[in-house]
Amino acid sequence: MRGLTMMRLLAAINGLLNVGGGKAPAAHSAYVVAMLRGSYTDDTGESQRFLLVDGLGVGYGGRDHADGIDAVYFVAQENYPVEFLETSYPVRLKSYGIAEDSGGPGRHRGGTGIVREYEILADDANLSIRIDSVRNPPWGVHGGMNGGSGYAVVNPGTPQERKLVPLSDGNRLLKGDILRIVTGGGGGFGHPYDRAAEDVLEDVLGGFVSRESAERDYGVVIAHGKVDAEATQRRRANRPAAKTFHRMEYVDVVS
Repeated sequence: MRGLTMMRLLAAINGLLNVGGGKAPAAHSAYVVAMLRGSYTDDTGESQRFLLVDGLGVGYGGRDHADGIDAVYFVAQENYPVEFLETSYPVRLKSYGIAEDSGGPGRHRGGTGIVREYEILADDANLSIRIDSVRNPPWGVHGGMNGGSGYAVVNPGTPQERKLVPLSDGNRLLKGDILRIVTGGGGGFGHPYDRAAEDVLEDVLGGFVSRESAERDYGVVIAHGKVDAEATQRRRANRPAAKTFHRMEYVDVVS
């Protein structure tokens, strides 16, 4: 838990700096840790035990000069490549990519989290998981909005779907189950209506921001793969008022 404590302290210090008139980055999530352990049958028919510990990247807060860093596991540590996981452990990666709309809207967008989806090939397994900033997502600052929260779900979109407690152990998984983990993003910095419309379009085309969020949060209307300049100008004429912080709503103080 020392990593979690360090991440929370860093966000708190950044918040104090912003209250004092500084321009520290918006808040961020702590990296996600998933620990899968259990047994599988190898090619010779023998039962084998395994332990997989996977650290998953999150989004960092937007900065006064740039967007937040996307999909990073605490600064610069690398993640497990798909090929390594599949050749070393009884899992198959079904998908791995950016979590759309997880970065907090802002003049400088918060960094985005990731989506990582595993198919369980083990005969039997138990999952421990730690996902941070779920009830209280990372705050945005100076008009920026909060980042998205992470979650974990088993067999999404099926009658057997079940959402997991974000800090939990003993989650049983069976062969054929699908485990989807979505990590959180960082808060935005600066009012999202001040983000260049072409930058918002680039985010939409790149899968970082949905068209719905572009219009709702950034005031940018996109049609046929292009910015509708007139519609965007009309929408941005009604600029929402902002306060120092944003977590679900604009506030002067976060706790």
